[in-house]
Amino acid sequence: MTTSVALNPQVNEGSRPVLRRAVELATHLGLKIYNRTFRRMDAAQYLAQVITQLQGAASRQYAAEIEQVNAAIGQEVERLALLVGAETRRLQKHLHVQRVENKADKDTLTVDYTQPVAVELTMRTPQLRRYADLMATAETISRTLDIAWYQEQVTTPQRLELELLLFRNFMRSCTNVERLAWGLARRVQTDTAAPGYRDMVRKRTGRDPIALPAPAVEAEGEAHMTPTEAAHLAATEALAATLLTPLVVEEASATSVTAPPLLTETPVSVDSPDDGVAIPTVIEPKDHTLAALDAAPSVPDQPPVTPKRRSVRDLVSGGVEL
Repeated sequence: MTTSVALNPQVNEGSRPVLRRAVELATHLGLKIYNRTFRRMDAAQYLAQVITQLQGAASRQYAAEIEQVNAAIGQEVERLALLVGAETRRLQKHLHVQRVENKADKDTLTVDYTQPVAVELTMRTPQLRRYADLMATAETISRTLDIAWYQEQVTTPQRLELELLLFRNFMRSCTNVERLAWGLARRVQTDTAAPGYRDMVRKRTGRDPIALPAPAVEAEGEAHMTPTEAAHLAATEALAATLLTPLVVEEASATSVTAPPLLTETPVSVDSPDDGVAIPTVIEPKDHTLAALDAAPSVPDQPPVTPKRRSVRDLVSGGVEL
């Protein structure tokens, strides 16, 4: 008896480990943070933490830098965690004072939402768990503000100011993580440094987590990704696809594969005070060289500053400029 069913067929090898977490988002702040940052943060962290480790000799050559950049990404998320924690405590203290001064009832007011959404978060890296926790905390803070607002314990400007502060810092963390991931991917792929990349990594290995206020964000009232943010996501996924393409080509046996496109850079204005790393975009080259990537100038190292030698007399008289 014969059969047309193949014995021991080849199966899809694309299965990957992920974590899933179900959350309910109902506030404008929570929905906006999820829509505009979560997928971008997932793609950037997967690029920096996983894909850059799969590039063979290049990954081994840059092993120390890969570890350093991922530590810097962790510090970016930790800086966000410190701010969210501080604002949570400040809000709790304010509400406690309001309840004591106004002798408010202990009964909690129930606030309903017109369009709550159940979302299943899918996380491909361990560090994204921390970001998911912070996003859920922001949702909780926003719900607490809604209740306090209806109880007249916070004013409308106070509520809007805190939500704007949180949103700007989530956006800043997401953008900085993207740029770190792009810079690391370029180093591993082409052995060149994007403008501002070295300074950006150096800052994030020793700077105070909450040193500077977060800048204004484009279209802060919009709940969905702006075209610039969608371009960020597409750029990260394009970098990931470019790095993964050689792995697929090596495993293919007799399939003709077109050479992967190379990356160049197109400056895009993004609200961030930290650096000038351009968004990478995909182009179709005429050849298969990497010359297009070598054209970007690297940031020159600043010469060390030698302090002026001051005498005791100069210090006492105050005649030396410090």
